[in-house]
Amino acid sequence: MRMLLLATDNGPHTPESLAGWTAGQIIDTSAAWGSSDDLSYNDAIRLRDRVEKALIAHHREVQDRERQNLKERGSEHLAVAPEASADVADALETIMQVIVSRDEYGAPVFPPSIRTHFDNPAGRLALTNLLVRNFHEVAMIERSWHAQGDPDHPMAKAFLAVKSDGHLALARPDVGALGGHEVLALMHQHNTPPQVASAVEG
Repeated sequence: MRMLLLATDNGPHTPESLAGWTAGQIIDTSAAWGSSDDLSYNDAIRLRDRVEKALIAHHREVQDRERQNLKERGSEHLAVAPEASADVADALETIMQVIVSRDEYGAPVFPPSIRTHFDNPAGRLALTNLLVRNFHEVAMIERSWHAQGDPDHPMAKAFLAVKSDGHLALARPDVGALGGHEVLALMHQHNTPPQVASAVEG
């Protein structure tokens, strides 16, 4: 499996780069579910590219909402749990539409085995968990940029301390300066992406 990293020294990521990050992981995930003898390299590239294009709007929505919340609430918003998981169902449906898409002649764009890999309880669960993790990370990236720009705010201090090393932050002797154990525990909880416990029906 390829390791896909997001790196930037010039500001927040674009929705396009975030969608490409997610799409690359989806293609790797599909390969892990079993053999795809009728999936060529070109099929995989086309699938990745189409999923990437389809997911740009979803990543932009998560990013824009988080930015708006931070603009309205400031660093106090860092104490609120990310809302990104609300976008997962729509994004999952978008991916499924790409997988079962047909060309102008009505023929399937991708081999039937692709739908077999994805459109089943295990496949949907894997996709859902990946989307939950990635949308959560999109929100956390925005929070990180905000906190770095407001480092003297108590919530920003706590956020950055937990983001650096949550366990070490909880053990610091000056934990009171970071809002206390309760605030740090809350930040630690929000930094951890939720996990879907059961298969998604559909």
